[in-house]
Amino acid sequence: MFLYAHMALAHLLTNQIQVKELGDYLLGSIIPDVCYFLHRDRDWTHISIEEVNHLGGIPEEKSFETGYKVHLAIDLLRRERKIAQALRSCLPKFIANNFNDQLFIILPDVYYMRYRRFKIPSPQKFDFALTRHLGIESEFVLSIYKMCEDFFNDPSLRKGIKLLEQSRLLSGRRIRIIKAIGLAGVRVPGVEKIVIARIRKIIVEFERQVVIDVPFMILSERL
Repeated sequence: MFLYAHMALAHLLTNQIQVKELGDYLLGSIIPDVCYFLHRDRDWTHISIEEVNHLGGIPEEKSFETGYKVHLAIDLLRRERKIAQALRSCLPKFIANNFNDQLFIILPDVYYMRYRRFKIPSPQKFDFALTRHLGIESEFVLSIYKMCEDFFNDPSLRKGIKLLEQSRLLSGRRIRIIKAIGLAGVRVPGVEKIVIARIRKIIVEFERQVVIDVPFMILSERL
């Protein structure tokens, strides 16, 4: 799952998790994936929830850190539930055979771009204690938000693919085939409908697990 899916799931959790600053919380929910934009190892930003608790900022301004922990918990749950493998197995072979593993990770983003649209407030506090401890410059956090802001408020497949290219999650020899499927393939009558119908059941079930498990995970310091 990439930026928009993480934000959509974090937004879904606001019925279970109380946050003071929604914009800061949603920003925190995508920041662990800045490692891809900086071309650094995933482990650099995907730390444990316990570490986030130790490195966080002012107690009254924890919305950003809460979003960060939600991202980590969702990633762990996604791996436990083998969501990428489930998505691969549910798709028609003529689609699945042309998708690499990264594309199965971002399929939920395609779903949420279509079916879970919501207004995204701007961050207010910008408490950078956690990201400073991790060695992420505050200016870079701001630039990532600015780069994504237009996409967040008006998501489209074309903009999503552009972000994936900028993060280098979408690169390599097969990029032209993948882009052709992503941008042109969905215009083939029935293809988008088939893809969405097949992945909807898996994503809805994963949402149920997220709502049940993630609040407990971030409170119990399970990660």
